[in-house]
This record gives sequence, structure tokens and C-alpha cells, in this order.
Amino acid sequence: MRRCVTAGLMLAGLCAVAGSAVAALDATGADILGLRLDMTEPSVVLILHRQGVRQHHVAREAEPCEGPLLCRVTVTAATRDGDIIVQLSGDPARVDQIAYRFRTGAPEAPAIVVDAVVRHFGPPDEASPMTWCQPNAPDRGCADDRPRLRFFHQSQTLLLSGGRVAANGW
Repeated sequence: MRRCVTAGLMLAGLCAVAGSAVAALDATGADILGLRLDMTEPSVVLILHRQGVRQHHVAREAEPCEGPLLCRVTVTAATRDGDIIVQLSGDPARVDQIAYRFRTGAPEAPAIVVDAVVRHFGPPDEASPMTWCQPNAPDRGCADDRPRLRFFHQSQTLLLSGGRVAANGW
């Protein structure tokens, strides 16, 4: 019971911090495990290898192209702490979305992950789901056409997307 109360208080604190006047993280420059928006596929694979992900743990799936802007490539990899999914599009293909799903086994792990995410990225601009971007103005939320970083507490997923809101229900 104490762990549930502690996690609940931590989340309540995050919601309070989200409304404070702290400089916002510009999601354009954010990274997940060193991966950033607009990287090329060879750069993604190189970074994953530098992170210690072995080649046989990296999978690539490409959809048939229906024009240069409709080419889609997905690179997935299992890391020590979770699974990463990198989506690329265009010709040449560039990263437009990165998802990292933490594997949390212990009951207190979700609260630890939330704490680590906030310590790394700072207070979120929006509280639910926690979202970092660069708001247009202090009194407005994140613009739909700007990159954003989101953390979905229920699925323990960190999602960095460029210029559009992902609607895949992480």
C-alpha cells in the first residue's frame, strides 16, 4: 500500500510541476538512447550498436514504396532495459518517430521510470500524458505541428515524434 501511495504522490507532484514556469525542453533536440529525429537509417543502426545492441537483436522491416515520400522503414531492437521502435520515412528515409518501451518487472519500477524520465528531461509542458515540446506561449499547450516527446505511464513508453501527434494508443 505504501508503494502505491508514494507513486500516487509522485504523479501528483509531476502534475503540479507541469504547470510551473520552467524553461521548456525543445523536443526538436531531444534524443532517446542517442537517437534523434531526422537521422538516417545507417546512423540509427550505428547508434544502436554503440549502445551495445548486437546486430542479431536489430530487425528491419520496409513497406513497399508508393512514391518517394510514402516509403516507410521500421527498425526494432531489444535493449537491456526495453524495446525500441524507430520509424523512418521518405527517400532517403529519415527518422520521424522513436518509441522506447521500458521493461519493468518489479512493482515499484513504474514509479522509478517516471522519476528517471522527469529527472532526465525536466518538468513536462503538459501533464497527461506527460508531454515535452516547445509551447507557442506560456499559456498554451504544445502545437500539433511541432516535435514532441511523450511518456505514456500505463505502457511505460517514451515516444518522440516529429510534427504530428501519434495516435497509435501507446
